[in-house]
Order: sequence, then C-alpha cells, then structure tokens
Amino acid sequence: MEHGTSLTETDRRAAPRCRVALWVEETSDRELYIQRAADLSTGGIYIERAVPHPPGTEVKLRFIVPGQGPAIDVGGVIANVRDGMEGAGMGVQFTHLAPDARKRIAAFVQSRVG
Repeated sequence: MEHGTSLTETDRRAAPRCRVALWVEETSDRELYIQRAADLSTGGIYIERAVPHPPGTEVKLRFIVPGQGPAIDVGGVIANVRDGMEGAGMGVQFTHLAPDARKRIAAFVQSRVG
C-alpha cells in the first residue's frame, strides 16, 4: 500500500461527504472482511451493518470508486462506532491516503454533491 499524507481531525470535518453503496475489503494479518460503505469523503468512510472494532483500531481498506480507475488502498483508524438499536457500523478516518487516491475520491464526491 502506498502511503500519502496523514489527515488531521480538521481535514476530516472539512471534507465534503456523499452517500455511496460500495463494497469495501478490510484486511488484517489473518482475516478478510467484505463490508458495505454508506458514505465517503477524502477524510474517511462509513461502513454500515458491520460489527464494529473498538475506536482506535487500525485497519487496511481496499475499494473501487465508480468511474475513478483501479482499486484504492488506504490505511485508517476507527474513529467512531455505532452499535445498538439504530444499527451497527463504524466510521473510519483515513490516515494513509496516496495523493492520487485522494484526487480520485475528491472528484467522485464532487460529482455527487455538486
């Protein structure tokens, strides 16, 4: 995985976000999970209906953004979790995002939010 810039809390909040229906591969040393993302920005991604990891857990993700070339590999950290009556899921803040991948995500989000 190619590493780019590390994103700060300010970057995450400032990034426009759009609704998506993307499949995301999450890998660890021994496991592979296929999960569904509900929204995306250059700062992070929200994975819905997932049994969440504890906040602070580092994850490796891979996903394809429609119309934006090959799969994107990113490193991230679990920023928030939802587990309860409203459904389960987790917000992942990107910590390692290559500049090209950031541009591709930004182009996609911009095309969706105007």
